[in-house]
Amino acid sequence: MRNDEVDPEGVGLYYDEWTSRYEASFGDTFQACRPTETPDLHRYILESAGVQDGERILDAGCGVGGPSIYFAAHREITIDAVTISTVQVATAQRLVLDAGLGRRISVHLGDFHKLHERFPEATFDRVLFLESLSHAADPTDPLRSVFKVLKPGGIVYIKDFFEKHYDDAGKQQQVHEMIARVDHAFVLKTPRLRHTVKVLKQIGFLEQHIGPVGFTNDIGTWVKFNQKHNFDLFAGKEPFEWCDWVELRFQKPRSAING
Repeated sequence: MRNDEVDPEGVGLYYDEWTSRYEASFGDTFQACRPTETPDLHRYILESAGVQDGERILDAGCGVGGPSIYFAAHREITIDAVTISTVQVATAQRLVLDAGLGRRISVHLGDFHKLHERFPEATFDRVLFLESLSHAADPTDPLRSVFKVLKPGGIVYIKDFFEKHYDDAGKQQQVHEMIARVDHAFVLKTPRLRHTVKVLKQIGFLEQHIGPVGFTNDIGTWVKFNQKHNFDLFAGKEPFEWCDWVELRFQKPRSAING
């Protein structure tokens, strides 16, 4: 699948096939950018996203539900977790029940481009995209949909990777070649930070925070995953930095009437 052909159906089929392999390497949290210990990642996101007791949360692109399970176990919240993969829905539902959180977490099969078709306007206090927005061909439709389902004053939190920029044209060409391989291998469309921020502001979101993730990224799990499955993403060349790991937090204006 070429990166310009990314669509929800293709992403769903990809994860139907690959979820068990991700679980074998990443456990219940399919995120490449992570501290050494997964609970440290969960704690970081919980604090950085600002999740508070009493909130209703949407986990958009929830995988098999590891973060949602941690969040619901550590805050008095309810969570709607959405994934496009039927395999992930079944696995997440089982893990939620095993954790005794069936009354706090609802797992849905759905497309995060169309959240407003599943949930009423102004439903959620907070929407989380945890390395999932990069599976959209363009962030515009998912973020428009999020704006509709967020309550006035609600927050969208995004943790993901973005294309790295170099002044050197040759180095930037290497980045583009690398991105083409990554997008093809993992059914992605690597986002550009400037474009994503522009989209958020055009929709009507207010910027709260944009910055690098606040922990040291342990790439060991990601490297081992690629080696195990024979991904030669650097085409036999020396590894180099081709992306930036960034988190964004934007707010729907409190004065917003609807989405």
